[in-house]
Amino acid sequence: MVKLLKEYKLLVVFDANPLGRQKVDEGDLCNRVNENGVDLNRNYDSQWKENPVDTADQTYSGTHPFSEK
Repeated sequence: MVKLLKEYKLLVVFDANPLGRQKVDEGDLCNRVNENGVDLNRNYDSQWKENPVDTADQTYSGTHPFSEK
């Protein structure tokens, strides 16, 4: 473990989607999207796919990879 920590830096992001987390805390337990309706798990460059904006669909990947903060 010590060797691992000497060779790598560890960055822990506790809450990358605070507004989405607020919705979950308010009872929307199935919320997947941020305030722009984008699923942050699908907003990466790896295997990004364009899909139409559908407010009922919580798998919108955004306008382009990494379009969200």
